[in-house]
This record gives sequence, structure tokens and C-alpha cells, in this order.
Amino acid sequence: LDIYLNQKQQWGYRADYDHDDCFFIDIKRPPRKQNRSLKNVVVLLDPGHAPDSGAVGPTGLFERQANLELALTLADLLIKNGAFVQWTRSGAAGISLAERVQLADTSHADVLLSIHHNAIPEGVNPFKSRGSSVYYYHPQSLELARRIHQQLLKALELPDFGLYWDNLAMCRPTNMPALLLEPAFMMHPEEEMLIRSTKYRKNCARAIVKSLKQYFHEFRE
Repeated sequence: LDIYLNQKQQWGYRADYDHDDCFFIDIKRPPRKQNRSLKNVVVLLDPGHAPDSGAVGPTGLFERQANLELALTLADLLIKNGAFVQWTRSGAAGISLAERVQLADTSHADVLLSIHHNAIPEGVNPFKSRGSSVYYYHPQSLELARRIHQQLLKALELPDFGLYWDNLAMCRPTNMPALLLEPAFMMHPEEEMLIRSTKYRKNCARAIVKSLKQYFHEFRE
């Protein structure tokens, strides 16, 4: 099925069947342009993990804690720029991955950002596998993924671990551009110490918000 749209960027869609088994596609229109601000943009933040700990750093830092602390810093900056923030969790308690996906599907958010910190399998050299990476699944998410990836590299000055297509649950929702961010590695001793710092969280947040402002300015109607 080919659908041609009169818009700069495909923003999202929902495909389903109604009660009469008729197939339908609900295509999301781009948000209205508001100069370079994020006014009225709805961002769904997903601090990864919880109740599970996620990765555990060399000094015992749980990834679920690091993810939430970064997401809280990011949320503050988003709100200061006029955005509305929704959460899959905003505290220590969390919901299952399946529930997070379902929440994303019904959230009506304009963008989904799943916040994580990377890890490596046992036996892999942590001094060779390190740095910042961003993951996407649907083509509609690629342009935003590129922008955030580039800004994270500039802001953090960590090695480039890559921009990847991957079949990840929190990248699969179709209703909006959906990304999974891994700004640094939990398993690398120096990066874990960086993750613990307020400066790191603020630099990450500024990089992400700058990317969003550029993206929304260019592709809003």
C-alpha cells in the first residue's frame, strides 16, 4: 500500500482493524510550527528498566537509576522550552516492557525517547566498546535519530559507537518518531563516573533538546 503525503516528514501512523474487521490507517499530522520553540510538543520519556536493575556499573551504579536521573534532567529542560512531558515511569517503580509499548501506542505523543545506558556481554573488552549510540526502527524516526546522535557526540565528546537500525520494542511504536538513546556505557569505568555527574546529565539534556528544536522547526507544518 503506497500513500503519498503532502508533508515534509512522515510523523507517524496507527494501523489497525475496527470492530467490523475493516482495516484502517490513522495518519498523524505534523505539529503546528512554533518558531524554534518546543511549545505544546508532547514528549513521552521512557527511563529504561525498573523493576529490573538493567546494567550495573563497576562501582555498583544501577542503570535504572542512571536512566531516571537523566530523564528527570531532560524533562526539566523540555518543560522550560514549552514542551509537555509524559512518562512510562517518573520514579523508582516501573511497568513491564509490554505495558510501556501499549502506553506509547495510546499516548498521542509527538515523539518517544527511551533513555538507556549501554552495556556489553561478559568477556568483551570494555575499553574497545564504548561511547554514544542511538537506535531507531521505522524510517520516519531516522532523521531525528541522526540529529540527536550528532549532538550527543558534540556535547559529550565520547567515541562514536554508532547510529543503528534495530528491532527494539520501544523503537517499534508507529504513532510517532521513536528512538532509544544510549549516550554512554555503564560498563566502562570512566564513562560510569561521567554518568554519575550533574554536568553529564545537563550536557545530554541540552544536546537532545537542541536536536528536537531543530527537528521540529524544520518539519512542523
